Amino acid sequence: SRKCRTPVLKLIMDQVLSVAQLVNLLNSVLSDIGILRVEGEVSSLKFSKNNAVFLDLKDAKENALLKLSNYAPKVEGLKEITEGMKVIVDGYFEMYAPYGQLNFKPTRIQPQGEGALKSAFEQLKSKLEEEGLFAVERKRPLPKFITHIALITGKESAAYTDFTKILAENLAGFQVDFYPVLVQGENSAYEVAAALEKIGRTDAEVVALVRGGGSLEDLKSFNSEIVAKAIFNSRIPVVVGVGHEVDMTISCYVSDLRASTPSQAAYYLVQQNSSFLDTLHTNMVLNAEIIQRSIQDQKTFINKFTNLDWILRKSIPSSNEIEQRERLFISNFNGIRLEIEKWNSYINNFSSNHNALARKINNTSALISGISGVLTAYDPTHTLDRGYSLIKYKDQYISTTDKLKIGEKITIKMKKGEILSKIENITNN
Repeated sequence: SRKCRTPVLKLIMDQVLSVAQLVNLLNSVLSDIGILRVEGEVSSLKFSKNNAVFLDLKDAKENALLKLSNYAPKVEGLKEITEGMKVIVDGYFEMYAPYGQLNFKPTRIQPQGEGALKSAFEQLKSKLEEEGLFAVERKRPLPKFITHIALITGKESAAYTDFTKILAENLAGFQVDFYPVLVQGENSAYEVAAALEKIGRTDAEVVALVRGGGSLEDLKSFNSEIVAKAIFNSRIPVVVGVGHEVDMTISCYVSDLRASTPSQAAYYLVQQNSSFLDTLHTNMVLNAEIIQRSIQDQKTFINKFTNLDWILRKSIPSSNEIEQRERLFISNFNGIRLEIEKWNSYINNFSSNHNALARKINNTSALISGISGVLTAYDPTHTLDRGYSLIKYKDQYISTTDKLKIGEKITIKMKKGEILSKIENITNN
C-alpha cells in the first residue's frame, strides 16, 4: 500500500479526483510555498503579441532548465535584461489548468554581476531618456530662498554626517526633516520611493537624496526605475548627491540638480541662499542710488521754489507740472517701498540666530531705514509744512500780480485746505 506523511493527503489519496480538483489541489499547495528566488542565466527571452513574456532560465553549472512566463507588465525589471545575462528571479509556481502545465511566474528580475548591471543600466537609461525623464526643460528650479529641507539617506551613515556637517559649518539655519532609509539591499528602492512620496505631502521646499559611493551592485537601488519615476513624479525639487565624483546613477540623470557628493549637495543649498542675499543687498544698493538721485532732483526743485527772488522773477510752474512731479515722486517712493517689503518678507522667513547671514541682513535693513528717513525729510509736501502757500488764479499758479484785477477771485492752497479769496487791493512793488 502507498504511504502518506500527512492525514490530509492520505485522505485525498484514498479518493478519486477529477483533473480540475487535482489542479486546484496542487495550486493550493503551491500557493502555501509563496515567493521563491532562483538564480540562473537567461537563455531565451521572447514576447507574444498579447504582451506575455516567455523566458528560459538555465543553470550555469548543471544540466537544468526552468521555463518562466507571465504577463509582461507584471514583471518588474523585465526591460533591464537581455539573453545571456545572469539574473535573480522572484516568482511563484502555478499549475495552468487548460494546458496541464506547471509554470514559474516571475514577478521581479534583477541582473547580477558587474557586466549584467552595466548592461541593465544602459538599457534603462536609454528607455527613460526616450520617455523624457532626463529632459532639461522639465527640471524644476530650486526656490530662491530655502528654509525647509527633507533629507533622505541611511541612518547614521557617512552621507548623513557629511551633509549635515556642511550645513552646520555654514550656519545655514535650515529646518531639516530626516527620512532614514536603506540605501542598498533588496528593499532599498522601495523605501526611497516611499520616502519621496511621503515628502510630497509635506511643506518641504527641497529634497536632498544622498549616499556614499560604491559598486554598481551597491548603487543598484539608485539605478532602478521605481526610484527614477519617484524622483520624476515628485512635486518638490530633488537634489541627488549619490556616490563619488565619477559616479553617475539613473537618479542623478532624472534629478532636478545633480551633486557629485553628499557634501556638494549641501554646498549647493547653502550657496542658493547666499546668492539670494547677495542679490538682495545689490538690489538695495541700486535702489538707494535711484532714491538719492530722485531726492536730489526734488531738493533742487524745492530750493528753486522756495527762493523768494526766483518766485518774484520767474513764473511758477503750472499746477499740472507740480502735480505731475508729486505723482512721479510718490509713485517712485511707493514702488521702492513695495520692493523693500517684498525683500523683507523673504528675510523674515530666515532665522536671525545665525551671525554670518544676520550681519548682511542687518546692513541691508539699516540701509533701508536710512533711505526711508531721507525720503521723509525731502517729501515735497513739506514745503507747505514750513508755512508757504500757493496762489492759483484761473487754474494756474502765479508768482506776480500782473494779471490780477480787483474784485476777481483767487485760491490760496495751504498745508491743510484751500481758501477762496476776493481781491480788494493790489500793490505792485
